[in-house]
Amino acid sequence: MSSASDIVSPVPLPDVLLQGARNFRDIGGATTRDGRRVRTGQVYRSEHLAHLTDEDQATWRKMHVKVVFDLRSRRERLRLPSRLPGDPKPEILEMSINQDVNAAHETFRAHLRRDPSPAGAVRTMTEIYRGHPQAFEGKLKVFFDRLIEGRLPAVVHCHAGKDRTGFASAMLLLALDVPLEAVFDDYLATMRYLDPVRSAEALKPVLAEMLDTPLEPEALKEIMSVRRDYLQTALDAIVEHYGSPDAYLEKAAGLTPERRRALQAQLLE
Repeated sequence: MSSASDIVSPVPLPDVLLQGARNFRDIGGATTRDGRRVRTGQVYRSEHLAHLTDEDQATWRKMHVKVVFDLRSRRERLRLPSRLPGDPKPEILEMSINQDVNAAHETFRAHLRRDPSPAGAVRTMTEIYRGHPQAFEGKLKVFFDRLIEGRLPAVVHCHAGKDRTGFASAMLLLALDVPLEAVFDDYLATMRYLDPVRSAEALKPVLAEMLDTPLEPEALKEIMSVRRDYLQTALDAIVEHYGSPDAYLEKAAGLTPERRRALQAQLLE
């Protein structure tokens, strides 16, 4: 098994809001095609919330978060339960998206066992993203429902805050009519915030369960990274199976034109 010392932390980490969840950030600020702006302080994207410090909890209370969308599998939630203050406690929706290496999905276990090389890791990540649209089908409706209802501020997170959370965040920004290049910018910004050393350490026991052969250090780096072509693979799968992102948002996420306007009314200024 590769060591966390094989991964280099980015320095400095910009605008860190929570020390125990460094990949916690506001998705607001982007400009839409019609010149409006995504409101800040309303939707945050994050890694898991198991390591929040006392200071982080004090910051969290000031945010007045109303709902948390936990995209992790049950196995992940048991391994790393969220450490949130209970006064007041937000609504927590356990959405259980298993399309991820951290969820120890059997398909990806088989991929990495066959080929633990960097190329094998890239192929595994590509397969994960190819499956995201169908894995999220129906479940995104719950996500959009709460936002349309005004259950804000909201937090959406998975384990590392890059793959499942990256897909959900991209779908939200596309629903708000943010240009595609800005959606990619938000997705790729994860590498400025993610602490890959800590994330790699958290992933090691999962990989130990999954693999008989140690994963090569460069392969671990691929799993811990974000790449433009990963998200592009998910978008290509949407076009292949649904026709377009707009059709996906309506058919798979229940975002009719009327509901989309309601979402935009909540989150754009």
